[in-house]
Amino acid sequence: MTLDAAAGRHLLKRGIDPGKDQSYFLFSLTQAQLARAAFPLGDWTKTQVRAYARDRGLLVADKPDSHEICFVPDGDYAAFVERAAGPSAPGRG
Repeated sequence: MTLDAAAGRHLLKRGIDPGKDQSYFLFSLTQAQLARAAFPLGDWTKTQVRAYARDRGLLVADKPDSHEICFVPDGDYAAFVERAAGPSAPGRG
């Protein structure tokens, strides 16, 4: 996290690894939230993070990258939406 002293604002910057940066997902954080946030891996590439995890014996070190919505681990998006929003009514056409 960076404090822009001249502007008096905390800045959210992109990570160093352009292929894995997900800072766009954090766009809605407020200044108060940014002031308390810590992103300790922003200066590391994905390869460096995996090597660090591997050196420490973490099981996720070689976990494949997800290309789906990570919070729907079973891939059943319809069931997830129904659990989150409730059953839907049939469409009207």
